[in-house]
Amino acid sequence: MSQLFNITLSPELTQTHQRLIVKYINSSASLSKSEWVEVLKAFDIMRTCFVTYQGKTRTFYSFYQKVIDDKYAVLLIDELHKLENIELNGLRVAKRIGEQIVKFLAEMGLNEPMPLEHRMLRAYCIFWWVSYAKGYITELAIFQDLEKSSVHFHAHDLRNMEERFTPFDLIVLGLKGDVKSSTYFLYTMRSFPLRNSFYIAKLFDERRRTRLRVVIMKEEAWYQINGPSIESALERVPEIFPAVASIYIKGEKLIVVEYELWKQKVKAKQL
Repeated sequence: MSQLFNITLSPELTQTHQRLIVKYINSSASLSKSEWVEVLKAFDIMRTCFVTYQGKTRTFYSFYQKVIDDKYAVLLIDELHKLENIELNGLRVAKRIGEQIVKFLAEMGLNEPMPLEHRMLRAYCIFWWVSYAKGYITELAIFQDLEKSSVHFHAHDLRNMEERFTPFDLIVLGLKGDVKSSTYFLYTMRSFPLRNSFYIAKLFDERRRTRLRVVIMKEEAWYQINGPSIESALERVPEIFPAVASIYIKGEKLIVVEYELWKQKVKAKQL
């Protein structure tokens, strides 16, 4: 059934990229940190690959939006809004819907055995479902936590299609911010120059093997809230906490602060 798809891969998607994507499909946990960076680049490149299905030619990105996101994202977001603890239970809901997506793609013709190009499209859809689902879960969990913490903010409505894809997720103290499930956005060129004043994300603490919630801010945004910082590399930031760190990413100075401390500083300013 895979002949229903006609796929043209971007020339920028190298054989190394394709090999790493296959490795991701077989065992994502086996990828090294450097391989993960390349996998993220590969999935970014694949946005511009083309697929023709049922007479319509779209980029992989457009195909994902029309075939997966339009149908399943709203379903996930509606169910997330019903949860008392989104962070605790959200992944369970996303996994269940993800299984429906895999079945749906198989019914369309993306099932084994299939050519490598078709496997790339299937991997692209599954990867971005997981990424977007984690993003929606993280975003709504943050909104839920900020409300409980009495932090004043204005957020876009994920249930509104036009608002869902706005370049910022929330406004705090007049500053536009974005919620990220990880620091992956710092490794993609299309993220730069950074458009928002702050980013709430999770940073992996390699020494403690755990994830820490942090806020990464432009320098001027932090100075609106507080004062000096200690220069560091991103991976060493947890060693500096609870002090405030400054890092340089692609030539831009950014401030990294623990999420709970950031909330305290914001609440002090909003009084």
